Amino acid sequence: LISAIPVADLDKKTKRIVLEGDVPSPVNPPKGCPFHPRCPKAKDICKIEVPKLRKYTTNGNEHYASCHLIDLPERNWMSKFEHKNLNGVMPAMITSFNKDESINKEGLRKIINHLIAEKVSGLYVTGSTGETFLMSPEEKKKLIDIIVEEVNGRVPIIAHVGSIGTKITADLADYATKAGVDGLSALPPFYYNFTNEEIFNYYSDIAQSSHLPIIIYNIDRANLMDIETLKKLAAIGNIKGVKYTAATHFNFEVIKKDIGNDFKIYNGMDQMAISGLISGADGLIGSFYNLMPE
Repeated sequence: LISAIPVADLDKKTKRIVLEGDVPSPVNPPKGCPFHPRCPKAKDICKIEVPKLRKYTTNGNEHYASCHLIDLPERNWMSKFEHKNLNGVMPAMITSFNKDESINKEGLRKIINHLIAEKVSGLYVTGSTGETFLMSPEEKKKLIDIIVEEVNGRVPIIAHVGSIGTKITADLADYATKAGVDGLSALPPFYYNFTNEEIFNYYSDIAQSSHLPIIIYNIDRANLMDIETLKKLAAIGNIKGVKYTAATHFNFEVIKKDIGNDFKIYNGMDQMAISGLISGADGLIGSFYNLMPE
């Protein structure tokens, strides 16, 4: 687990830092320990002697942290955007490819800068519109790196990491978190007719792979979840909203009433954008906003 201390308290604590206390839980993480869901010691009371400290920045404040189980990335991994500000129009961004199907870096950068110039509220990347299911895991990671570098904190980035396999999804979620995205999303497991319990376990495992806010994905083409399952998932601490791609917009009011106004709803049916907003959606995520972001 991470043990973080302010710079002012550093001198007297450099030799030994010990984190003791209540057993941490993914639903209610201890303050200052965003990495704990990935820690193999998370189920135990953590008591770690730390030989080396590394500086990182959270909201402009410098801290020092270390853990012999987790290697902190050198870049500033903390998002500058809170989940409550992830609203508005967020294109499900297309991916630019070369004729040989390799990623067209310059084309991708042009797309990003065009959308930001049109004042979109954020970017939803590596989704089905971005042809994620036609890319290898390594290509997806390369794509995320290029996007994070080019965006450079100008707008929030939500990276879709979903696949049919939990391990593959959790690995990409971990990578995207370290790369510097601001939120994660994942299609539910598809092809097979998964039960609601299996879908819950899938999202629960993903939530433990990252401290970032997670937007679950309710789509009628891939195991559409009922309201009770959404309510159960919303109880997991870092699951903060749902991309809702179905025509049943009357459920938006039910979701807001039963889960709360802080739980974000993103309309995912482009042709029903106005209906979604009238029904209470906090934002729009869709393919056509690449063509008409304004």
